[in-house]
Amino acid sequence: MNWKKVRTAILSGMLAASLAAAGPSELLRMGNTGTVAYAEEGAEEHVIDRSLMMASADSYESGNEPAKALDGNSSTWWHTSWSNRKELPQSITLTLQEPVDGVCQLRYTPRNDKDWNGTILEYKIRVSTDGETFTDAAAGTWAATRDQKTATFDSVNQVKAVRLTGITSKGNLESTDSVYVSAAEIQLVSRDSFVKNKEPLEELVEKGERLTADSPEGKQLLEEAKETLSDPLTVQERFDELAAELSAAVETKTSFTGYAGQWMFDTNGERIQAHGGRGGCRQAGGPLPLPEGEEAALLRGLFRIREGNGKRHESLPGCGRNGLYPLC
Repeated sequence: MNWKKVRTAILSGMLAASLAAAGPSELLRMGNTGTVAYAEEGAEEHVIDRSLMMASADSYESGNEPAKALDGNSSTWWHTSWSNRKELPQSITLTLQEPVDGVCQLRYTPRNDKDWNGTILEYKIRVSTDGETFTDAAAGTWAATRDQKTATFDSVNQVKAVRLTGITSKGNLESTDSVYVSAAEIQLVSRDSFVKNKEPLEELVEKGERLTADSPEGKQLLEEAKETLSDPLTVQERFDELAAELSAAVETKTSFTGYAGQWMFDTNGERIQAHGGRGGCRQAGGPLPLPEGEEAALLRGLFRIREGNGKRHESLPGCGRNGLYPLC
């Protein structure tokens, strides 16, 4: 049996199981990002019409006005001024004609020509219900690619304006990194009662508390996940990324070449200890056969477990392949 595949299936299955429990009618897939989160049953996603918004910015270069980010043409873009350059952070603000309920996502399309100047990496999103006073809604970092990016946050009602701020950016050269901000297109999405789903990551963190005890890399990722969960500005996309990373790191810590006294982990994250073999069978009832479809490795009388259910077993000399007995 390919134990690596077994472990991967078990761990990735945790995410699927936690989502399936909610029922398909409660799940939301946002855009083309693969983001899954909870929303009110029957709620519909709406991309806000560009004609209902007006764009303004801290600065812009002639020919690259803020309105270029709302013209529906990815071959044009807003770009901060290079003739009268200001230090980052720099912002672009979308003001709606009328307040909108359920605003929960911003979609950002970087420029797609031969240049990179101004492509936003670290960002912050703020919302306003009066067009003047803004409150933080989301923050994060996008990859340095030309793909459309999304930032998904808990829905906000009566939104009058949304502000995207570029804190750092990619440039053509290292000398032009974090010098400009640009955007080919920006869209806003609304959905009533949208709430970010943190449960898959929370479950993995709980499991990881036990499984990463002896892994420096796992500990670091676990701390990052905890910090992310505690930050109210974390976007849904980041929760999903970390859940995937932690799922890969929180592998079943079972050793098939262990030695007596070695500590290992079962599939439920419980610490277990290997023991040297003892003569004879511990249980008068004879060997305990493995259920159909399950396999276990028996090696020199060491402590073993069944993959998939986390039950603890000890192999004993002379009991053969089916000689497994539960440890009490």
